[in-house]
Amino acid sequence: MNGKTDTHRETEVKLAIKDLPGLLEKLCVLGIKPRARVLESNTLFDTDDSDLHNRGRLLRLRIETPAPTSWAPGGLSRSVLTAKCPEAPSFRKGAAARYKHNMEREVVLQPPKTGRCSAKRTLVDRGWPFALGCLGLRSKFRYEKYRTAFQANGLQLDMDETPVGTFLELEGTPEAIDRVARDLDFTSNDYMRATYYDIYALAQRKKGRPVRNMLF
Repeated sequence: MNGKTDTHRETEVKLAIKDLPGLLEKLCVLGIKPRARVLESNTLFDTDDSDLHNRGRLLRLRIETPAPTSWAPGGLSRSVLTAKCPEAPSFRKGAAARYKHNMEREVVLQPPKTGRCSAKRTLVDRGWPFALGCLGLRSKFRYEKYRTAFQANGLQLDMDETPVGTFLELEGTPEAIDRVARDLDFTSNDYMRATYYDIYALAQRKKGRPVRNMLF
């Protein structure tokens, strides 16, 4: 793939945000500043019989484009391929069950080759969706969100503005998650482990609408 690869254990929770200006003010008081904001276009790929989903796994292609706003600068343009699988059951017992635990592998993709080239072209040169399709994977769910990354010691904070609400993701150690959540006036009762597909599907079903793609 010739891109930057990162594999790590992911421990995170989501918090539903009802008061965005209030949240930004609290983050500012804590010295947590926005680093970059992008528009994410995400596509989840799976087999025809949804084998990955049925086993709790995920394969996602994410396209990021800069989306600056009055309170955050724009981020970088990039494409990222991510694979996730759930952590071992031993990590989901007792207090650890309050958090979502995954093993995650990310690859920042190189753009496809364009123009004439003497080297032999590959499937990827026709685009990653085409290459994944040749492996028997299909686009199953697409969703968009504006993501703002924040700077914080020992914790990654990402605020996601989605068509079904605004959420703050906290990723790090359980102790760091609890500390910052408490500073923002949240408790462990507010922690969400659901995926955005789960959140969107529940919202659609409550309204009696079909579950399709979560797009602006």
